[in-house]
Amino acid sequence: MMKTRFMHYWAYLLFVYGSLVCAPFLLFTACSDDDEPTMEMDEGVPDSPPRGSIATDATVDYPAATLGNIPADMREALTIRFSRLGNAVDEDTDVLFVTNSDLASYQEEIVAVYENDGIIVIVDPDVSATNEWLKQIGWENELVDDGVEKELYAFGKYHQYLLDKAYEGITLNEHLNYFVDWVNESLVSGLQAEPGNGETAIDKLVAAQTITHTYSYSMNVQETDPDTFAPDWISGDGSFTAKYSIYALYAFQGQPSAGDYYIVSAEYTAHNKDMCPVESSTHNWVQEHGIWGWIKVRLCGFYLTRFNVETFLTNSKKERIGEFQANYSPVPLTTQGSTTYSSGMSWNLGADIAAGVDAKGPNGSITIKGGVSFSNSESRTISDVEILNQSTNNSAKYEYKVNNLPSYVVSKIAISDPPLVSVSNATLFGSWIWRVPNTKDRGTDKFLIGTKPEITYGSCHFYTTGADLVRSQHNVDFGKDDTRYTAITPPN
Repeated sequence: MMKTRFMHYWAYLLFVYGSLVCAPFLLFTACSDDDEPTMEMDEGVPDSPPRGSIATDATVDYPAATLGNIPADMREALTIRFSRLGNAVDEDTDVLFVTNSDLASYQEEIVAVYENDGIIVIVDPDVSATNEWLKQIGWENELVDDGVEKELYAFGKYHQYLLDKAYEGITLNEHLNYFVDWVNESLVSGLQAEPGNGETAIDKLVAAQTITHTYSYSMNVQETDPDTFAPDWISGDGSFTAKYSIYALYAFQGQPSAGDYYIVSAEYTAHNKDMCPVESSTHNWVQEHGIWGWIKVRLCGFYLTRFNVETFLTNSKKERIGEFQANYSPVPLTTQGSTTYSSGMSWNLGADIAAGVDAKGPNGSITIKGGVSFSNSESRTISDVEILNQSTNNSAKYEYKVNNLPSYVVSKIAISDPPLVSVSNATLFGSWIWRVPNTKDRGTDKFLIGTKPEITYGSCHFYTTGADLVRSQHNVDFGKDDTRYTAITPPN
């Protein structure tokens, strides 16, 4: 940074000289020897407007209802986001919001919405109170205590969604962005085939259970440290979403392949669009300081440089368990130098199995004789990205590394634009199959899926030439409890 200050010193001298030349036209007040001169620091003016609200325009147009004592700020946000929000439940209600304190009072309405394939949303959920109520009502769902407060816990027969508590500085309306998207996706149901018709593809026979967790975060760092004007800061708001689509199978005892199987399709997305303090699609702008904007600071940030994510299976004590099937370790494989990758696999299990998550026909638990198959192979295109597969024998672990990061452009005296993926949505798709070989017929084992993300953003700036270009790296702080756990519904 000393180099930056030296390169900028000429601007300071020019400022002082201009002040002396203009002195005859200025009026001064006398001061005593005890008075200290003060100078208001110039905070600068960006050449792009400041970023406004990050709330999207997405709404839910399915019938929804709130019951009981929903907090006023949440109710206000829901009124904006749910176009058909009421305060009573009928046969058409698809989404129901309720707090822990009102679960018992509205149990009849909650059950009706749930049995109608709707979504139940517990606002400000308390772990112990929520689980006690779920146990009393006889549902398989469980809210895992991972040490992080939740804004809401949403679930249906086949879906779960967890949203961490909103951080300071974000409105609830903004905080609900990806929850709204999840509701719209989850209420679109698929059709399954009737068992016994010769179909063996598991995705045609039962519905997948989905688990979605959104991590939200903000970042605010001092980018410059000048002597003659106020420092420049870069701030932004981001989210990371981990979504799992899971088929749960059980191969009965007495077979070589006995045990639980969890077929997982994963989708990880770092949402980077709002990781910038100004309205710039490239996160690249100029901050002007001094008289008539003589001093210009070129700034760029934030842009994603990498994310690491590890996913693993645990028992109820959060001890890692399970194993990957031979020749079916997590995909994609490492993609250095490639512009495409395969995110899926084809797999067959020759065994008598139970599949599904409840006992209510083709959308629930069924028994299949002779085996099942699964295929989700798909080729995907990537640009400016390397995917590094760092998986172990039972943990799916990836690094998503962004290349071609911003640099100094001599011909333009500017910073090059970051790759599009680093300032928009960066998504990684993956697949794998866990086997837990020691489960038993009529067993009651319960398992958790754990997710541990690490995310890094970059920023840079310069004053005059590439010689004083300064680059920085910033890690997202998820706190000491950086792993989130969610209960998987076992096969019945």
